[in-house]
Amino acid sequence: MDQVRGFTVELLNQCRNTAEVEMLLKLPQGFNLQSQKTNYPRLQLALDYKQKEFVANSLVQQVLTGHWLGEFRSWPRRSLIRKILHVFFRVILLPFICILLLVTPWLKQLGKYHSPLNRFLLSLASYLLFLTSVFMINILDKGRFGKGAPGTGFEGVVVVFVFGHIWSTIRQFWVEGYQRFFRAPWNLYPWARWRFKLGTF
Repeated sequence: MDQVRGFTVELLNQCRNTAEVEMLLKLPQGFNLQSQKTNYPRLQLALDYKQKEFVANSLVQQVLTGHWLGEFRSWPRRSLIRKILHVFFRVILLPFICILLLVTPWLKQLGKYHSPLNRFLLSLASYLLFLTSVFMINILDKGRFGKGAPGTGFEGVVVVFVFGHIWSTIRQFWVEGYQRFFRAPWNLYPWARWRFKLGTF
């Protein structure tokens, strides 16, 4: 087993640049792409077989960093204040960005929003918007003793957020497959979370 681990790392060391490493990581041999979708099948297999040396290789990490940042290469060099301001403006522009991604996903200008970092920032912005909506519902509905659902106007945002997270979990289950999804114990958390959210309705 140690020889196999060393061989895979040696293959990486033979690559001259990150472009060759990326080509190696994208080789689909031995990976079932029909039932499981991933950008880097070799890397997913290394994770499945716990080949830490392969995953921790500096060349692999450079490829993953480039994939994570996408076109947003300046993000790590930004100050904390600029990052906070960026997330704040993302919250304001979130409805507009979501509509554009739904209506015109083929636009080249929207390609940058598909990078993992931008998807993370959009997810963070949506969660902050969700927490703000829940907070406003609690504040505006305080002191209301009548029965029935509150009528603050923020309920729609909460409903869209909950069903959006349910769809995200179902899509992740479909992309990863049954075995891979339930192999990771942290994937049980979103299932429990959206069941509790549905129970509140």
